[in-house]
Amino acid sequence: MTIKALRTPEERFSVLPAFPYQPNYVDDLSGYESLRMAYIDEGDKSAEYTFLCLHGELHGVTSTVR
Repeated sequence: MTIKALRTPEERFSVLPAFPYQPNYVDDLSGYESLRMAYIDEGDKSAEYTFLCLHGELHGVTSTVR
C-alpha cells in the first residue's frame, strides 16, 4: 500500500532563519516506502542527556507512553 503524501521541496528549507542544522533522513521504513523521516543529530556525543522529540499523527496506537 502506498501512502499518499505531499513533500515540501528541499529548497524551502535552505533559507530558514536561525536553523543552522544539517538534516538527515531515513527512507527505508518498512510499510512506509513512499515516505521518509527527517532527524537532526547535533551536539556533544558524550552529553549526559539526549532529547527525542516526535510530532505527527498516531494512527492505530492503543497505549500511551508515560
